[in-house]
Order: sequence, then structure tokens, then C-alpha cells
Amino acid sequence: LRYAKHRPLPEKYRPTIMVLTAPMSICIFGYLSAVPTTSTTLLLCMLVLAAGSYLIALCSLPGLMRLPFYPAHSALGFPMVVSAFAFKRASEYLTSQGYVVWTTPVLVTELLAIVVVCYVLARYLRYLYGQLQQTGAAK
Repeated sequence: LRYAKHRPLPEKYRPTIMVLTAPMSICIFGYLSAVPTTSTTLLLCMLVLAAGSYLIALCSLPGLMRLPFYPAHSALGFPMVVSAFAFKRASEYLTSQGYVVWTTPVLVTELLAIVVVCYVLARYLRYLYGQLQQTGAAK
């Protein structure tokens, strides 16, 4: 509701919208880890919701990556990683249940998670180096 109410978000807070991708993926991962008798129907419903939020996040990702760097960019990494883990875990479960699962999307989500985490790490290191240069120049 906060994102809908406060439009447009200030530029420095826009990357935090990616966090909305994570909850359903966390639920999938937790469900497959904690529940001994898994409902395939429930899992598929959760996968549809997770994939929908993931696709929305992917559509906004290029615009967010073009923004000047802010520490809020750290919000880009976690949702991508947790989604990749959830999709992989769900794929493994469905395969074990005899379903034919196309693994290419799972591999793509894993690669995208790695790319985004490396991007955020590189931008953070550059940002921190700039901060060190500023404090060193001030002395």
C-alpha cells in the first residue's frame, strides 16, 4: 500500500520495490522445507504468484539499474536469490513427483541472481571507494 500511496517514490527508495518479489518465494521454500506432505496444487498456485511477482520485478530491473547508485540498491539482490532458490527447490520437488519440468527458466533465474548480486557488489565497492576518497580528501 505504501508504494501505491506514495507515487512516485523518491529515486533513492525505488530499488526497495524489489523486496515485494521475495515473500511468495520465501513461502515456497519454507513450505517445501517444513511440510512433510506437500500439496502439489498449493505449490503450483504459489509458483504462479511467485513467477508473476518475479516477472514484474524483472520488468522494473533495467530501470532500477540505470539509477544512480544508492545503498537501497542492496534490495535488488535478496529477492532475486530467494526466487532462484525457490524455483530450483520447486523444480526438484515436481521432478521427484514425476512431473516434466523445463529447467531452463530455473537456470536463467540462477544466472540472473548471480549477475544482480555481482552488479550490486561492484556498485557498492565503487560507492564505498568514493566515500573513502571523499573522507580522505576532507582531511
